Amino acid sequence: MVKRSRFVTNFLALLTSRAAAQLVSVVAGLLLVRLLADAVFGAYSLATTTIGLAGIVADFGLDVLLIREIASKPDRALGLLRTAYILRLIFSTSITLLLVILATTNDLLGRPDLLLIGGLSLIPRGLFRASAAGLTAQGRIKDAAIIEAVAGLSSAFLSFTLVIIVLTLRKNFLFPLPDGAAAALWGMVIGNTCGWWAAIHIQTSSTTSVARRAVSRSELGALLWAAVPFVLVALAGAGFQSLDIYMVKQFHWTDASPDAVALYAAPFRILNVLLLVPTVWGVVALPRYTRFLRKPAALRMLIRRDSFTTLLMGLALSAACTLLAYPLTALGLGVTYLATAPILGLIGWMTLPACMSAPLIALLTATNRQRWIVISVVIAGVGSLIANIVWGYTAVNADVITGLMGVAAIKVGAMVMLLGLYWLRR
Repeated sequence: MVKRSRFVTNFLALLTSRAAAQLVSVVAGLLLVRLLADAVFGAYSLATTTIGLAGIVADFGLDVLLIREIASKPDRALGLLRTAYILRLIFSTSITLLLVILATTNDLLGRPDLLLIGGLSLIPRGLFRASAAGLTAQGRIKDAAIIEAVAGLSSAFLSFTLVIIVLTLRKNFLFPLPDGAAAALWGMVIGNTCGWWAAIHIQTSSTTSVARRAVSRSELGALLWAAVPFVLVALAGAGFQSLDIYMVKQFHWTDASPDAVALYAAPFRILNVLLLVPTVWGVVALPRYTRFLRKPAALRMLIRRDSFTTLLMGLALSAACTLLAYPLTALGLGVTYLATAPILGLIGWMTLPACMSAPLIALLTATNRQRWIVISVVIAGVGSLIANIVWGYTAVNADVITGLMGVAAIKVGAMVMLLGLYWLRR
């Protein structure tokens, strides 16, 4: 009972932290929808999507790996963290330069200036996320929650504030400043730096003794090799989540107003709050499942109980999103985006398979079967890609909302397919 109570407490602590940061981020994003022109918000959404994918590569799957490895081998904690910091610096810098170079030849990725600014945010982001992962593995989930809250809240607040300042100066004083999209991304850079500062402060002020066995060269090679499946999982998952944005840009976007990318991306600002629940559940459950590997019977019982709990959570959240789609859209996005309420009501049902998948994904990761996660996501992603291409050519003469509804339906169907594939290897 005590262990169950501690799990619930940790889950609620991390969920509250991420939910608060995400809620402020959503509010800031909704305000940006109102402040920025459609084209500027569309450029911002496309750039943040690309940066999100780049962040997965820069992280190199080390977050999940750190949680699993430190939870099972506490004596390697400090050495693993130091190695993760160095790798994050190298990967973040390299991926940023690569993005800018690619963006100069292909506008599908986004504007080069926005990708450069967003890429700079990956450096402090990678460092504080590594620290948070290490703290999570050591059972200090509340400290990890504080770090993530500082980064998330700071990024959202600073993005909105800088946009207000830039737009005011451009309008009233005709200063030659960047547009609102660039200002919002600079807010991310500064906000992630605040998260890094919080991580340093928490770690240096801690009185807890930490094991100091360093990571040898052979162990470094083994670490990188072990991280490959995790980065493939994260990259495949992020690609699957972001694929629809690029399909909208390719098949349903025109120079005319309204901007299709902005219309499609806006409802996801609200959905992201709901998807925090399965994400946080999986993060908190992973170290617990890892410890239960020596007790197969208890682990099976735990998985059954968690699966039932996440089923109920998914049903409640999905139904609420559908029922409240119109008031949420009107309140959050404004009457201009009221036509996107059906999109929100439809994509809200992504929460159900996402919640049901959370225990299965954590179990596959704990048992070192993440290869099946990659295979599943690739299968669902390829199926989604084919369906989007067929739909794009079929709905070439359809109105924007109809086209976007089709993309949303494909997204929900792909999530259900993922759940089925995970269930096959539970």
